[in-house]
Amino acid sequence: MPGLIGFTRSDALYDFSPTYLKNMVEMTIHGSFYRQDELFSDEAVCATRSHVNVIQTDDQPYQDGEVLVWLDGEFYKQDKLFSQYNLSQQTDPVLLASLYRQTGGLNFLRQVEGVYVACLYDRRKQKLHLISDRYGMGRLYWTVYQNALVWTGELKSLLSLPNYQPKIDRAAMEDFLGLRYMIGDRSWFENVELLPAATVFTWDIPGKTLSRNRYWGWDELTPLTTPPPESEAVETLGHLFVDAVQSRVNPGERVGLTLSGGLDSRAILAAMPDHSHPVNTITHGRKDCEDYRIAAQVAAIAGDNSYFAEMNAENWLFSRVKTIWETDAYGSFIHFHFLSSLTQIKTQDLFNINLHGAWGDVTAMNIFDGLKFPDVVNKRLGLEKFALSLQHKNSVFERMNNYFKLCHSSPHIIWMDHRIRRFIFKDINVSLVQGIETRAPFIDCSLQDFLFTLSSTFSEDSNLYKPMLCQFFPKYYQTIPWQSTGEPISPPNFTRQVQKKLVQFQTKVTGKLNQFGLSFPQANSSKKRKPDKDYANYAEWMRQNPAYSLYQTILENPNALYPEYLSPEETKKIKQNWQRHLNGEDLGDSVSLALTLELWLQQVFNQKYRTGE
Repeated sequence: MPGLIGFTRSDALYDFSPTYLKNMVEMTIHGSFYRQDELFSDEAVCATRSHVNVIQTDDQPYQDGEVLVWLDGEFYKQDKLFSQYNLSQQTDPVLLASLYRQTGGLNFLRQVEGVYVACLYDRRKQKLHLISDRYGMGRLYWTVYQNALVWTGELKSLLSLPNYQPKIDRAAMEDFLGLRYMIGDRSWFENVELLPAATVFTWDIPGKTLSRNRYWGWDELTPLTTPPPESEAVETLGHLFVDAVQSRVNPGERVGLTLSGGLDSRAILAAMPDHSHPVNTITHGRKDCEDYRIAAQVAAIAGDNSYFAEMNAENWLFSRVKTIWETDAYGSFIHFHFLSSLTQIKTQDLFNINLHGAWGDVTAMNIFDGLKFPDVVNKRLGLEKFALSLQHKNSVFERMNNYFKLCHSSPHIIWMDHRIRRFIFKDINVSLVQGIETRAPFIDCSLQDFLFTLSSTFSEDSNLYKPMLCQFFPKYYQTIPWQSTGEPISPPNFTRQVQKKLVQFQTKVTGKLNQFGLSFPQANSSKKRKPDKDYANYAEWMRQNPAYSLYQTILENPNALYPEYLSPEETKKIKQNWQRHLNGEDLGDSVSLALTLELWLQQVFNQKYRTGE
């Protein structure tokens, strides 16, 4: 994906610094629509930016005297900053430089809302600052190499540095194969990390030393000791959500929506400001899938345009191979669902800014008892299913458990700092390399602050989200079904209420019965969807060509690289999983992790599969 690239000039990187920078940038240009700013170089710093020419279209760096700013991403709700600091309306890089000069530092960052990373170079003080947004959703890798600070939006650009020899981080690889993403700030390469959330890294140029400062933390918020009345909480949640959506839709922009049959993207569409309609919406999936039928109904209510991108056994596959390279294998091959829609968005020029429902379900008070964390990791996050050996499972679990403790054993914090940042946001990265900018209204500071303060007073069964949706957007939820259940979420019908009560009753008595070796079938509180209505059938598509040939060739190749990083037992397990999948079990997710790993290793070390061929 595009982004910021640069390094401080050390003796080893001095003589040919502009050439090295140029080579790094060329590794990150993945389409003709990419735009590259001028290469900046002085005695201390070489830096530039590449982008898709949708937001922050002015050339960078922005220079204000001896202060230079490169910014990738964007701020929201800037009017509050303009008013507080008595500033005229200006672009985000200009605003960042203005606030830095006016305040004499970077403490104002706690007041900045956005998804971004920035590089601020103060020539007078001879300091360079790398800055991340509050939740760390902007992507910037960093390392210290040959006595220089290096930063980049894409890992692969490091391969252009002189004599750089990447080494795969074994812990990161284990995390990826066990959880589908990496824990904390790790990257695929040893000694290369993501810039942490809400952090400023400061490089002292003369001293060649690095310091870090976390400018905001969850401990600044005070959890409530008693819950507010539900009606009051629902009202507050609704207003915060509407404000989050509307602050991310500006007049004159070409904003669209990837619309599913779920609740979250529908809520965003319902909350969009009047001036934004009609908008183009697009849904991807199998022909005649429920997602499109429901999405079309929702779009019709809003008076918007509804498009469909069909997925099938023939067209889902090969663009994903190239995307592994473009996104630095940020996610599993099988989870690049949005590529189907993105191709049509670009071909038909439907929009260039997508509103994404990322992490909408956290609004449903998606919490858990901290004592149940082992079950969350093993069951919900899938470690028990994906682990290739007992040693693999124990190693990943220990790191995850330690990270949970660093997050103050808070379910809300670990979902925000970890799950969404390292897994859910893969969709945003996939979109960006295809030239589509993305905004995620649920990742709103005011909204997340409110949910965090509530999280200590509500139980696992709490759900303010559905009541809020029904109260604020009734015409979108009263009669149109939810794809997960096939029924509207409001009003709840009598049968489902009875089923829920029965499940609660059976849960209480099951433990007693098990003591005597007795059991009875559990009631199901939700209506199961028919398999032929799912938006994709990856399990079956993998057993057909062209996918079968790709998986078979890659995983069974005697010259494959992945066995070099695994034990013989773990390598054998991968091949057994592939055969079990071919014999009818659905192990597509697990097998695709191994495929992604091998493709990425081949792309990095053997320069194969980078173009998807």
